[in-house]
Amino acid sequence: MENINIRFLILGLLTTFFVVSGCFVDEQWDIKNGGFFAANMYPDKDVAYLLGETTTVTVNFDPIVNEGVVVAAVNVTKQLFTKNGDSDPVVINVEGDRFIQTKEELFRDVPVNGTVLTEDDLDAGDYWKLSYTMTLGDATVLNIGDQTTILFSCLSTIAGKYNAVGSGTSGGGNGNFPGNPDFPWDGTEVVTLTESSPGVYEMDHIVGGFYPNFWGGEPESGVFRDVCGAYTIDTKKDQWADTITSTVTNNGDGTITVVWSNTYGDGGTYTLTPQ
Repeated sequence: MENINIRFLILGLLTTFFVVSGCFVDEQWDIKNGGFFAANMYPDKDVAYLLGETTTVTVNFDPIVNEGVVVAAVNVTKQLFTKNGDSDPVVINVEGDRFIQTKEELFRDVPVNGTVLTEDDLDAGDYWKLSYTMTLGDATVLNIGDQTTILFSCLSTIAGKYNAVGSGTSGGGNGNFPGNPDFPWDGTEVVTLTESSPGVYEMDHIVGGFYPNFWGGEPESGVFRDVCGAYTIDTKKDQWADTITSTVTNNGDGTITVVWSNTYGDGGTYTLTPQ
């Protein structure tokens, strides 16, 4: 009997904990992640505006609405950021499950320094930022966590497989590679760039094969970006919670050179050559 009472006491304490802790959840309305209130949306995060190519931009919202809930409006706050100055934000009321604007509409209501710009006025890397709220039928306003970047860029066609040849050193005092007796490697790895959206690629080895071939860990994948021929790899935490940073050079002949390091002390250089 005593054990049963203890179990009921523990169950009661856990129930109280979850009820009380629920009061501190910022996004209880997020039914996609287990919340229970109303609705949420998961808009596209990266959308490209391609010089000479784009005529209309579409951002899908991916809304999720609980049964019986009415979404009265989605308000989109749009702002244009350029190397020569930024626009004021403007709020647009949108009906439906996506944001659609022509290229003229993208520029029309976000003048910079008093001037409505065109694509001829932008530089590679300029961008629009969209943030969102949802207004429900009972006037509840939900702030949406995800934002969208519409990046001004150029058509990119660098998807494919590359031979990565490089070298580097470890931060653990284990010498250089290739040639480490515990992790022999000939310095060559096949790296694949898979386009996820215009100018944005999933890269399956951002350190050129060092991690699996030197440390015996999993390949470190990441995001590779091409903005009109200027290449970058997004900084990220690796499988051991160390931060990987990279400098990427477009060599102009189809090859790409990457210099990388992490906060453990590993680092190296490799060159990608298209297969």
